[in-house]
Amino acid sequence: MLQCDGIPAGHIVAYKRVVPGVGKLEYIPGLQGVRSSNAKSITDQLRKQFKNKAFGIRLELNQPHEEKLLDDLKKLGWKTTQKHVQYRHTVHVDLSKSENDIWMSFKSRGRYEVLQAQKFGVEVEEAELNENNFSKMYKLMSVTSDRNKFYIRDAKFTHAYWSTFAERGQLKLFFAKHKDDILAGAVVLTSGDLAWYKDGGSVREKSNMMAARLLQWEAMKSLKRDGIKLYDLGGIPAPESHQTSSMGGIYVFKTAYSKDTVELMPTVELPLSRRYALWPKAEKQWLRVYNLFAHNLWW
Repeated sequence: MLQCDGIPAGHIVAYKRVVPGVGKLEYIPGLQGVRSSNAKSITDQLRKQFKNKAFGIRLELNQPHEEKLLDDLKKLGWKTTQKHVQYRHTVHVDLSKSENDIWMSFKSRGRYEVLQAQKFGVEVEEAELNENNFSKMYKLMSVTSDRNKFYIRDAKFTHAYWSTFAERGQLKLFFAKHKDDILAGAVVLTSGDLAWYKDGGSVREKSNMMAARLLQWEAMKSLKRDGIKLYDLGGIPAPESHQTSSMGGIYVFKTAYSKDTVELMPTVELPLSRRYALWPKAEKQWLRVYNLFAHNLWW
């Protein structure tokens, strides 16, 4: 655990990745609270913790782009990368405002679709955090990944990390239902007064009922009651290219809740040994081979 002011406790998870012929790489996604004032302390601690255990560290900061911070990280030995595992742009919803002000900050389309879902009789519940409900959520994600042709982590990995955050009191699970049918689900992670929309899934049936739209609104109200101040809706394409992006529909959906699109910090890596020099050249080829044979995500 890093001991630095500004780093939310319990929000630091490092994943070990083994690269054949190169060695081990430590991957830390979603870190927040890094500033120019604590960047050296964080870097020194990470070097000490992983030196002689890995050839490098990949760090993805879930915080707004700041050129000075990036320059300071580079001076400490961090290098920017061409590939980013996590999204570079997101949408933030300010939950510190009154519920009415949050509602009125939505685009008219967003409010209309929430009202339509309510008119159809869609209901949203915060589900118990147990294996049965995790299985229901994973099934929704699998249906969505099959429909949209993208990979998701296997059930064992996904249930394990959901359980880890649930045990820490940092996970909430929501389902949108119509009568006995589950139409959509969402997994939200929390840390302090921040929350992130982490995983989602839905079925095609009754798609005209706008269940996913109401799901997010009810989740926001629940998070606000819990004292959450900022809700990160997750990845969107770059605003300037969303019209030609395969994620254009996601952009339209998420920006209906807020006009505040945010560019995040780029991915950085810290070399820990000479073997790191092999990694930038090997990464693209290794991921291609892995995806070809494993049909799964490596990162």
